[in-house]
Amino acid sequence: MKKTLLVYNPSAGEKGTSSAELIEQITANGFSCKHVNVKDNWLKEGLDTDLIVAAGGDGTIRKVVSRLLSRKQLDKRIPLAMLPLGTANNIGLTLGIDGNIGKLIKNWRNAKKRTIDVGFAKYKSGEGFFLEGTGCGVFPQLIKEMDRKNLEYVESATEELQLALTVLYGIVHEYKACACKVTADDEVREGKFLMVEVLNIQSIGPNIRAAARANPADGKFDVVLVPEDKRAALAAYVLGRLNNKEIPFPCERLKAAKVQLQWDGALAHIDDELIRLKSSKVKLHIEVRPNVLDVLI
Repeated sequence: MKKTLLVYNPSAGEKGTSSAELIEQITANGFSCKHVNVKDNWLKEGLDTDLIVAAGGDGTIRKVVSRLLSRKQLDKRIPLAMLPLGTANNIGLTLGIDGNIGKLIKNWRNAKKRTIDVGFAKYKSGEGFFLEGTGCGVFPQLIKEMDRKNLEYVESATEELQLALTVLYGIVHEYKACACKVTADDEVREGKFLMVEVLNIQSIGPNIRAAARANPADGKFDVVLVPEDKRAALAAYVLGRLNNKEIPFPCERLKAAKVQLQWDGALAHIDDELIRLKSSKVKLHIEVRPNVLDVLI
C-alpha cells in the first residue's frame, strides 16, 4: 500500500471539503494517508512517504513546493499530487489537474509523472522561486489592493475572482505605465509598459490567461509584455473575463530561459508575494530551473 502525506489548507478557496473527507477518499482508493496542516513543519515526515498531496490553492502548492525544494540533494525525490481547492487554481489549470476531487484521487494509480520547471528570481534585497510568475506593473498593484480588501463577506471562489477582476479593471484604467528594459536571452525590448510578466504557466491572478501556450516543462519562460498603447485592449480583455468571455490576451510574447528586468517602479511580485523595491530601476535577474519537480498528471 502506497503511503501518502496530505498537506491541507483549511482556509483555501471554497469551504466544504474537509481533511476528513479527503482522507476518507484517499484511503478508499487503496492508499494509506497521514494528514498535516500546510503551516506545519512536515518535511522530515514527508521524506518517509511515497506521495505528497497538496490540497488547497496556488499558495498552498507553492508552500508545499518550498518545503520540497529545501530538502537535501541526496534526499528521496517524492512526486507531488495536487487537489485544487483554491480560488484561481492557475497551476492545476495549466497542468490539466481540474474537476472532481474524487476522480482526481481515483486517477492517481494510473497517473503519469510529469517533470516541471520552477523559476528563480533574484534582486538587490532578496530572492525567491516561483511556480506561476514574476513581474511588474498592474499585477503587483492588484496584489497590493486585494490585500486591503475585507474578504470576510465574500461567499465563494467565483465571487472572489469577480471582485479581483473588477479591481484589476479599475487599475488598468488608472495605472501609470513605467519604463522598463527587458532582456530575454538575446532579445531586448525597451519602452513604457503596463505589465511585464515572466510566466512559467499559462495564467496568473484571477485566471488571466496571458500565456496560453506556456509549457512549464519546456525549459523556457513566456515573457509577456503589455505596452502603454495597449491599455484599451487590456481593459477590454479584463472586461471580457468579467463577462465570462475568453478573448486573446493583448501582448507581445518572448520565449527565454534567462530574463533581466530593469523596472522604473516601486513594486514587483513573485507568485502571490508582493515585493517592494527599495529604489527605482532595480534589476531583477530571473532564470529557469528545469526538471525540478515531479507532478502526477
